[in-house]
Amino acid sequence: MASSQSTKDAIGKSLALFKGLNLAVGDVVEHLEVMTSEAHEKLNNLPQGVLAKNLFLKDKKKNNWLLTIRHDRKLNLGDLAKMLVSQRKEST
Repeated sequence: MASSQSTKDAIGKSLALFKGLNLAVGDVVEHLEVMTSEAHEKLNNLPQGVLAKNLFLKDKKKNNWLLTIRHDRKLNLGDLAKMLVSQRKEST
C-alpha cells in the first residue's frame, strides 16, 4: 500500500487543489504501485470505471503537457510530437 507520509501529503494537496478549482473529486483509492495498465487491471477491490494512462511530456523548449488517454488506446509518440509542433507553428 502507498502509505508513506509524503504520499498522504501529496494526496491532501491534490484534493485541496481540485476543491479550489471547483473540480469534482471521486474517492481516493490507495493501491500498490504499478507501472503498466496490465498490472493495474490485476489489482483487486478497485472501483469500476475507465482506466487511464497519464503521460507527462516535455519538449526541448521546456513546454509541458499532461496527456491522459484510455488505458486500452495506443499512442504513437512520434506522431504526437509532430502534431504538437504543427499546432505551435499554426498558433504563432
